[in-house]
Amino acid sequence: MSKRNHNHGKMKLTPAVDLDIVIPVRNQFDYLKKCLDALPEACVGLKYMVYIVDNDSEKESRDAFYHTLDLRQNVVAIFDQNVGFPGACNYGMNMGRSKDVLFLNSDCFMSPGSIAIMVSKLHSDQSIGIVGPKLVFP
Repeated sequence: MSKRNHNHGKMKLTPAVDLDIVIPVRNQFDYLKKCLDALPEACVGLKYMVYIVDNDSEKESRDAFYHTLDLRQNVVAIFDQNVGFPGACNYGMNMGRSKDVLFLNSDCFMSPGSIAIMVSKLHSDQSIGIVGPKLVFP
């Protein structure tokens, strides 16, 4: 998770959310569902928006999954070719407006409160510009 610099123009935008979460994905919708299902408890107390960037997933399963997705809190961008992980991250980051961005792999299932703690740490000290979780493999 990192802080974004919005001071590049004269007008300062006020973000509608505390955190933008960018999730690049290519197929593996079972992981993505688990990842998304964990976010409300992981982000307790935060307003957030999820930006899913689809890197040319298989059309039939992609359409079926996104048809069931709540689009009030999730924005989906679909590419008809694989633009790669960095390209998907950059595209997703540019869709958001929050000053804070979390890049999250679709196979990461965040623990309750974990993202809220990272945001708190990021804001607790102005010298901190980036934070990340500890990965735990059961």
